[in-house]
Amino acid sequence: MKIFPSEVVFLVFSQLKTALKWEGNPLIKLGKFFLIASLIHIILALINFSMDITIGRALEVYQKTKDVTYVGRSYYLLGFSLFIEMLVALFILFFGAYIFKKAYDYSKIESLKWIALLYAGAAILDFIGYPTLLGHYLTIAVSLMHNTLPPPGIQESIAITFLITGTGGLCELIAKLILIFSVLWNIHSMYGIKYAKLSMIILVFYMAYGFFVEGGLSAIETPEAAYTRAWSGVFFFCILVLGYYFVYRTFLRIGELFDITERNPGILDDVIQELLKSEKAVKISDFIRGREIAYDLLIRRIKEKAKKGEIDGCVHGDIFYPRKKPY
Repeated sequence: MKIFPSEVVFLVFSQLKTALKWEGNPLIKLGKFFLIASLIHIILALINFSMDITIGRALEVYQKTKDVTYVGRSYYLLGFSLFIEMLVALFILFFGAYIFKKAYDYSKIESLKWIALLYAGAAILDFIGYPTLLGHYLTIAVSLMHNTLPPPGIQESIAITFLITGTGGLCELIAKLILIFSVLWNIHSMYGIKYAKLSMIILVFYMAYGFFVEGGLSAIETPEAAYTRAWSGVFFFCILVLGYYFVYRTFLRIGELFDITERNPGILDDVIQELLKSEKAVKISDFIRGREIAYDLLIRRIKEKAKKGEIDGCVHGDIFYPRKKPY
């Protein structure tokens, strides 16, 4: 059977269209948020690559001619690139804060609430800092293109702006750490979902690469630096896209388990009855491993029944203690 490239493209876009349908519970939508973020970052990677290559060529001309107007053009392109990054960052942070909050309201997974708050804080700081930084870049670009000096005090103003956006970046960094070492770690531990483990590994590598490699390429002063950042940026975004894809699959699976459990609430009572038959403490995550059941909903149901006195047992962490309390 012969398969044409056009058929492959059509199949890919059909699958993507289905995956991006904005439906399902808030956890499924949270997963789709990361899929959307992946697609946006692919477009951003292509834009940044073309910008860095163009900047490198402008700097090559400057080295040959010593005409500072070409440096001005570089700043202008950096400003344009920053404008695109600003739009992407604000969309992802504001929309992400909303989606994480909705996911928390639905699942009561505590870490999601803190990520929502950190995303909101980062969005507000970036909303203040990015436009100001963009204005500084364009001011320098115009000055250089007209062979004049930038206004006095602009470097100090840029430093203050970097402090604001850097604080926003710190909020986003903490949010990513919570996502990796709290949310995804717990999902992997409690549900045994392989995508959670893969996303943790890739996102940790992405953050380490960003800190040790990309951080050193932020300043472009030579054509070589521009070209290096262009290709490094493509690799950097590829890592992020892959990590976000596995996060998407993770939350998609969690959302499906919540759906299954909510459609069949009797499953929770059946599992609780099995736990009550045990004569010793039971690790709940191991007990339900492989079953189509939402761990978080089960824990919530056990606590509710124990509080009402409907069951003779209690849960402490991931352990269920029948008949007597652990303390």
